[in-house]
Amino acid sequence: MATPYAVTDDGYEIQWQTNYLSAFFLTKLLLSTMTSTAATVNLHNRVRIVNLSSDAVFLDIAPYPNLADPKLSDLIGFMASWKRYCHSKIAIVLLTHHLHMLFTDQNLAIKVYSLNPGVIETNLQAADPTWIGTIVWFLVRWNLVPGRLSREDGARTTLACATSVEEDIINGSGAFFGPIGQRDKRGDALIESWQSVNMEEQLWMASEKMLTEKGFDFS
Repeated sequence: MATPYAVTDDGYEIQWQTNYLSAFFLTKLLLSTMTSTAATVNLHNRVRIVNLSSDAVFLDIAPYPNLADPKLSDLIGFMASWKRYCHSKIAIVLLTHHLHMLFTDQNLAIKVYSLNPGVIETNLQAADPTWIGTIVWFLVRWNLVPGRLSREDGARTTLACATSVEEDIINGSGAFFGPIGQRDKRGDALIESWQSVNMEEQLWMASEKMLTEKGFDFS
């Protein structure tokens, strides 16, 4: 989370590849299996994809998705690591909604969700070596952040999206959820703002191109 700038051996900014591109790759690999499974089960809510995003997607510092340079090498300044983090987590939200639209158009019984698990009692914030990271880590570590969750409660939103049969979740495929298992309507506004510029489709095609350039064939 908000790690120092680094590029992976594959040539991508590390947060982009870890938080987004790897999830996209895994989803593409499993699509045929999920599609065939959804066609054989009796209930239309059994096959689900749950993508972990962050409340940080709503920060004003979150950049417009830069698909021409996913390494975001032009970002500088003490907030650059957080901007790259937001960049990857926004992509997760857009991917989730795009998958939902694809499944709906193809009448596939697959549910897909993105979510913010909440501020959780972990050491995740320590990855940022700047003074901002130190402050955030201190506030979380000493329970000075309103609504901080235990590790157990931090898993509940993910589990709800993956297993709940409540109507709000079943009917919330493609949406953004927050603690604990509640639909966050801010996600709807975020998705709508990117749809106006066809960002979801652009992201999908750019992501496929990044993987095919590394030798993966999805035809």
